[in-house]
Amino acid sequence: MDDLLAAIVAAPDDDAPRLVYADWLQQEGHPRGELIVLGCALARLAAHDPRRRELIRRIAAVTHDGHAALALAGEGAASFADVERGFPTTLRLPMSAIDQLPGYLARIPITRLVVTGWRDGELPPLFGCSLGGVRELALRGRSIDGAGVWGLAAWPALAQVVALELGGTTISPDALRHLLASPHLGALRALTLRANQLRADPIERVATSPLATQLEALEIVDNRVTPAGIAALRELTALRRLTIPDLDLTPAALAPLVAVVPQLESLTLSSTRLGARFASALAAAPPGRQRVLHLHSKGTSFGIEGMRALATAAFIPQLTALAIGSGIGDEGVVALVAAGGLRALVELSLASNSITEAGVRALVESPDARGLRSLSLANNRLDDAAATAMMASSHLDDLAHLEVQANPLSEAALGVLRGRFG
Repeated sequence: MDDLLAAIVAAPDDDAPRLVYADWLQQEGHPRGELIVLGCALARLAAHDPRRRELIRRIAAVTHDGHAALALAGEGAASFADVERGFPTTLRLPMSAIDQLPGYLARIPITRLVVTGWRDGELPPLFGCSLGGVRELALRGRSIDGAGVWGLAAWPALAQVVALELGGTTISPDALRHLLASPHLGALRALTLRANQLRADPIERVATSPLATQLEALEIVDNRVTPAGIAALRELTALRRLTIPDLDLTPAALAPLVAVVPQLESLTLSSTRLGARFASALAAAPPGRQRVLHLHSKGTSFGIEGMRALATAAFIPQLTALAIGSGIGDEGVVALVAAGGLRALVELSLASNSITEAGVRALVESPDARGLRSLSLANNRLDDAAATAMMASSHLDDLAHLEVQANPLSEAALGVLRGRFG
């Protein structure tokens, strides 16, 4: 068995060793064998293939029935997540149990490691470890200044890391600058900075580092972003995915962001100030790589006027995923449909927009809705008449995921919707 597991770890992208192991497990009567077979079959299907639904249901049934046998033996406070093709890909390990890391990496194809719970001065033992097949590293502890940041920047294992997260970890501007200049970050393509109590704009630090021309994804959460930081985005020439929730900047301060929108495949913003003025500026961006757009306004300033303005954007018809949570109402839905905004959409979230039956009808009666695979209409004003409109639509045959929670729908209507859309 150890040889089979070693083969899986050595070739994590190859189904063959997994299926050999699965066959052995099934001969032994172990439920993980079927779970691996089902997981491999699921991974071969496209994201919105209708056959996925039944496979997911069967995986859930096997997991429920064989829960005790399927549980991986954890030592200390270690935990696992994100099961793919029968094995977890994420390992969460407290710093106090870091000596167990080699054993886990030797028998489980872990690609994401989350290290938690260290205090000042306790991180350096990590730097004596190999990372095996880990490609994504998240560090979530108290502080990473001093010896911690110097050791991390000098750690050769960083050379294989493509995604790095510093979450809830205090770091000074100088320490962050030193880390971002590490010679071992040549493979890094995604960076998340979350709640780091920085006294300087993190985007400015990234823009003046060697990562400026290689980072493809940047996520800044619970860190203060300034107008200078927004302006510095133009230096991130390889950036394709940008996420900045909790922005507190005026439309004028956000204006420089529009210049980088054509190079972005995905943009996620959340703010109390994403109003119609910003929507108009965003709509002026020429079409480029834009495929995913998530805008969430915590106030009511975006609303219908913002959606009308955004609907005029030349890039709207090329989006494959769109999430708007800004009180756009039925009129906003009508504007989106009229602008051809559904034409390429696969995923659409219109949660929390005060949409009623009229907006639903505009959406589901459009032939452009036929490409939708995922639709969220949660927390709106949908009644049973809206459910009837969805059931009557001939354009939702490929819809595999529907969210309608927190709407005034009867149990009967919910049951009918579940029967068609799962």
